Amino acid sequence: MADIIIHSVIEYLQLLQEWRIRFQNWNNENFDQEYMFFSRGQAKQYGPTIIPSIYYKEQLLVEEAKMMKETMARFPDTFADKHFFIEKLILMQHYDVPTRLLDISSNPLVALFFASSSGNDGPHGGENGIIEYFIIPSRDIRYIDSYKVTALANCAKIPMEYTSYKKDLPIDDFRQQGTITYRYSSRVNQ
Repeated sequence: MADIIIHSVIEYLQLLQEWRIRFQNWNNENFDQEYMFFSRGQAKQYGPTIIPSIYYKEQLLVEEAKMMKETMARFPDTFADKHFFIEKLILMQHYDVPTRLLDISSNPLVALFFASSSGNDGPHGGENGIIEYFIIPSRDIRYIDSYKVTALANCAKIPMEYTSYKKDLPIDDFRQQGTITYRYSSRVNQ
């Protein structure tokens, strides 16, 4: 799909209305399952694909468990009432800690806000923001108390020496894979 340049909120709302109709028609044609529409806005394009910030630099991934522990130690009261580790990861993003999470929203106006939040005088000085759209099967949506969300969120606690990601693959190639491969290692020391 070609890039579409949007110049105003009205123009964006009109485009969303057109897409909403197309999406409903497409969803009706693919009636074997339901789909949900999500979007993500960012102030600029950070690379060839949209990935969580922890994957921007290999060193961030290596330091992930340490960054998480240090952030929770620095702000213990903030994290004390969070029962699920995913809640802690969500909060860490608001402290600018790189995480394995990628924020998406079911509200396309939220995406518009983040895509346009830098402005011409912001940190990205005049670059066009971007909005990406995702169509996800409803059966794949997971909630905060899901065992899959819990398992994936808790991977962030595992020090790198006990994990195996494709270490022989340069980080730029790793980022372009589309699917992030991350698994437990068979080696565990207590």
